[in-house]
Amino acid sequence: MNIFLDTCIFEYAQGKASIYKNPCLDILQAILDNKITPYTDTEVFQEIWYRHYRRDEDRGIGLLKDTLKIIKQNNILPITYRDITLAIELGKEYGNIIEPRDALHLAVMLKNHIDIICTVDKGIKAVKEITAIDPIDLEEQFKK
Repeated sequence: MNIFLDTCIFEYAQGKASIYKNPCLDILQAILDNKITPYTDTEVFQEIWYRHYRRDEDRGIGLLKDTLKIIKQNNILPITYRDITLAIELGKEYGNIIEPRDALHLAVMLKNHIDIICTVDKGIKAVKEITAIDPIDLEEQFKK
């Protein structure tokens, strides 16, 4: 199962107790157990670093390093000129429904023929080109 992992999966897995912590940890374990082939893009790494660099940069860098251990190098997708131009078009199409960084993720997914994203982001669930799965719902698939 090829799945694009949004930033929130890594953040919740390493964050404080929440309804998403254990599902996200289980998703990461499913990756290690080869039940999921994870993909992400370079923007996810930028989001992680940016979120932590002023408050606790060491934690952010630690999370970046942990993420690099889980996601294989070839599964970290670059953002290209073509992705940016497509993201702009998607941003126009979806208006205020999705944020610019999600438009970038979506463009990368479409270019690389990945049609499932695991995220808690409600806006991206409105995007008709892909399927968005909540981490809790994805975790349930591995318990069956």
